[in-house]
Amino acid sequence: MNTEHLARVASIYAEVRQIKLATLGVYLVRDANFFERLKQGRVTIRRAELAARRLSAMWPAPLPWPDDIPRPASHDEDHRGEAA
Repeated sequence: MNTEHLARVASIYAEVRQIKLATLGVYLVRDANFFERLKQGRVTIRRAELAARRLSAMWPAPLPWPDDIPRPASHDEDHRGEAA
């Protein structure tokens, strides 16, 4: 998944859940500015991958994941509350 894919699925999720991207950034990586910095190319690959895995893990079951975006596998260790 590249940064454009991450931004797209994040926008879909935020719209469906009726939350702001800043709120989603806090949920995923404890950073309200995460998606703004993602647009600017100012996030590490590790952080973007972590956000993608966490977003995949919390994706609502009835909502289909976009077919043209590879879905990352989630990892249980991502949900232990550790700082990203």
